[in-house]
Amino acid sequence: AIVPLSKSTPDVEAPSLKPLWRELSRVVQHNLQTVLGYDLLAGQRVLREQIARLMLDSGSVVTADDIIITSGCHNSMSLALMAVCKPGDIVAVESPCYYGSMQMLRGIGVKVIEIPTDPETGISVEALELALEQWPIKGIILVPNCNNPLGFIMPDARKRAVLSLAQRHDIVIFEDDVYGELASEYPRP
Repeated sequence: AIVPLSKSTPDVEAPSLKPLWRELSRVVQHNLQTVLGYDLLAGQRVLREQIARLMLDSGSVVTADDIIITSGCHNSMSLALMAVCKPGDIVAVESPCYYGSMQMLRGIGVKVIEIPTDPETGISVEALELALEQWPIKGIILVPNCNNPLGFIMPDARKRAVLSLAQRHDIVIFEDDVYGELASEYPRP
């Protein structure tokens, strides 16, 4: 089989996705107007409520009013970055990272510092700490679960270490968790 490395797409034939395809099929068959119509600016309230419930499972306490629905992860990340950063600010990224992130960062005019990343465990905490001591980094983009392009799931201990650094240096973590729900590990990473 040919594996396309130029785009970020999950294996749509994966057995774990069968329930998702059944539900999508049911929604399309029974509520075509919702699928094809325009939505509220913040997104459907019932969807935002369900996302808030899901986030409780990972320890995040948010309400539906704290959530907006966008046209995708790239759009969400761009909006979040523009809300926090101004042109010329510095953002750290895992290296290698998803090429679309680099394009997006260039597009909003921020500078990028690449942090070495282990293909099995994620970003180097030591290298990140060194960069934070040397540069006025505003935030860091992380893909800790089902990383693109490397595929790892960052161990919880490393996630805690990165969070501790971010808190100590007062930087924002922009977490791209687009594939976290597709992880084969349970409970969800």
